[in-house]
Amino acid sequence: MIILAYTVWFLSPSPPITAFLKSAEGKTVLSETPVVTLIACRNMWLEAQEQVKQLIKQANAYILDNVVLTDRGSALKTLVTTPRWMLTGKKNAFWRIFPRAGIHNNDIVAAQRFGKALLFSLLHGNVKNKNPVLTGLKAATVDQRLIGSEKIARRSFLIWGKIFRTLGPQGHLLRKLAVIIYGLFLIIVVATIVPLTMIIRTLLKPWRKLAIEKELKYFEGPSGSNDDRMEKFS
Repeated sequence: MIILAYTVWFLSPSPPITAFLKSAEGKTVLSETPVVTLIACRNMWLEAQEQVKQLIKQANAYILDNVVLTDRGSALKTLVTTPRWMLTGKKNAFWRIFPRAGIHNNDIVAAQRFGKALLFSLLHGNVKNKNPVLTGLKAATVDQRLIGSEKIARRSFLIWGKIFRTLGPQGHLLRKLAVIIYGLFLIIVVATIVPLTMIIRTLLKPWRKLAIEKELKYFEGPSGSNDDRMEKFS
């Protein structure tokens, strides 16, 4: 078994992880091996995991389970706390309204349930049948309001990436100007389009119940968000 831990950069797996999964060495290590992906991020990870799924499949391996740990803060508050942490190194709570940035310590400690369940499954040979072994442990919970926002943002990142490449090499004056424009664009998108998309999906939820349930089942798979086995491995 391989536990593949990664962070999300602009709705994609971080470049070092992507490079490893695409490398000949990485494919050799992964081949015919069950993989448990472990994601730590602010709140958006669906598009990154879709890419990891494809890369792992290309390496002739398969995802056994997926565990996701996200920031407990609201989408709006983490828009302040996460950049502050990234740019200054400060992740403490402040002004009484902004929580500590990053994964909550209690969530990190509670993640030991996944280790216990994996050990139990390895000792009893449950891993060999290729069925997920972390079901019922609340391994991956999806906020359905963010699904649409992720899809829109992912397309945006791809378009801007192509624009940057056409403007010249890194350090070129046009690329520097484009970075400034992109930064302003990103702030506007996050402050307007993302909340608007969340509101629209929330309002349409009563009429899209079956579609939403289908989306959640897919993106939360294979481990899911149920918690019926939590007590056993707590």
